Amino acid sequence: MRFRLGDALRGIAAIGVVALHTKVPLPLVSANYLMVDFFFVLSGVVLSKFFYPDTSSLHTTAFVAKRAARFFPLTVAGLLVSLVIVAFENQIADTPAEITLWSVVPSFLMMQIFVSIAPFAMGPLWSLAAEWWVNVVLFWPVRRFGRPMLWALLAAGTLLITIGMLTNESASAYYVGFSAFGRALAGFCAGLLISRFKPVKKSTISLVAISLCVMLMYWLGTFSWIALILAAYLFAALLMVVKNFDPKYSQSRFARFGDWLGSLSFGIYVWHAVFQVSTRWIIVRAFHLDETSDSFHFAWFVALLLISIGAAQLSKVYLEKPITQWVNARLSRADKAVA
Repeated sequence: MRFRLGDALRGIAAIGVVALHTKVPLPLVSANYLMVDFFFVLSGVVLSKFFYPDTSSLHTTAFVAKRAARFFPLTVAGLLVSLVIVAFENQIADTPAEITLWSVVPSFLMMQIFVSIAPFAMGPLWSLAAEWWVNVVLFWPVRRFGRPMLWALLAAGTLLITIGMLTNESASAYYVGFSAFGRALAGFCAGLLISRFKPVKKSTISLVAISLCVMLMYWLGTFSWIALILAAYLFAALLMVVKNFDPKYSQSRFARFGDWLGSLSFGIYVWHAVFQVSTRWIIVRAFHLDETSDSFHFAWFVALLLISIGAAQLSKVYLEKPITQWVNARLSRADKAVA
């Protein structure tokens, strides 16, 4: 069954990431880096039907093909547009950005987290690389060994984040290496696990209690290793409760808008990273705003969000949907041929 409220929350979280990167001067916005952990957990919930043999007979090759069709087309398109933008900016910048083969190739292969973040306007896409590898690596062992394997991997993800905390004090460590993979691993496994839990009774009370815990996690500060360690568990608990409200939400008048916003969330996340710097440049020169003022950051946020939504809508219709349909058709024909 589709988790429609989850789709809506995914869209809201994507907007929260845009607010973070445009530095909107509102309370708790600086802690929106945790929205990425929310994406990981929600992805586990949504994809859980493929990871349990009793709900899907999808084989590994087909699953990898489906995830590749989801990740690579939009990511590669975003990287190509980023390279064009950076090449143009280098023509007018006082200090041109350095682009090397070593920095570009890992980005196209979704390997940023193992080498370095993409240095040319696509840094936030580290999370897509982390999620891609977690999806691919976990599929067979989870289907083979079930929930005991998931609990072990959840612990392993938490351990990787802890290792990152103990070995690197830099805030940048949370999106490269051990910590990046650990965040995706812990979040995704937590989502897979709660998809099999029974509904939580007294949902309203539970929702309030867990929401307070999440707010406490945000209160820990702009960057907190403790928050990163707790994020998968608290967001998983929150979604486990929120799922109880999904039937009522699905019948509300807001559901269709939530479906639309959720369908654009991936595109918003990708394209906001692509146009983040160029939009800032345009806002400064078009409106002559002080870059330290609140009005500048709000204008930057609105402009970047609108551009990202427009690009996401276009890419969904003319890129993501056609490729996904083509891959699904090929897989369907392959299954019929085998049968």
